[in-house]
Amino acid sequence: MNRILQAMDVFLFPSLYEGLPLSIIEAQAAGLPCIISDSVPSECRVTDLAESLDLNLPIDKWANAVLEKQSAIRKNTYQEIKNAGYDIEQNAKQLENFYIKNMKIWVKGIKYEANIDYFYSDIQSCTYNWSNI
Repeated sequence: MNRILQAMDVFLFPSLYEGLPLSIIEAQAAGLPCIISDSVPSECRVTDLAESLDLNLPIDKWANAVLEKQSAIRKNTYQEIKNAGYDIEQNAKQLENFYIKNMKIWVKGIKYEANIDYFYSDIQSCTYNWSNI
């Protein structure tokens, strides 16, 4: 996906209804200017690269916005994306902790309390070290 985003000049997203489109986050992470509809949740605008436009505006307003952004110089948005909570390492660790916590609860629930520490350490030793990628 990164190669596709790197080939683009502008990421255009004129959507009527969206939840939280991660494609907009990915485009901003690639340093790509984004023009999105105002119906897209504000939570996806995590850098100053994302600009919202009203879908009811005339098409030439949308076209002009694209033309204005097409020669924008890309910038490094890593820290902004990370600060907004979209860091793969942070999210992987949170997900790992979630599963370990819930496995401990589940194991306790089926009467393995005597072996919970051994079971917990075994789960931890099986986790993947993402920093090797």
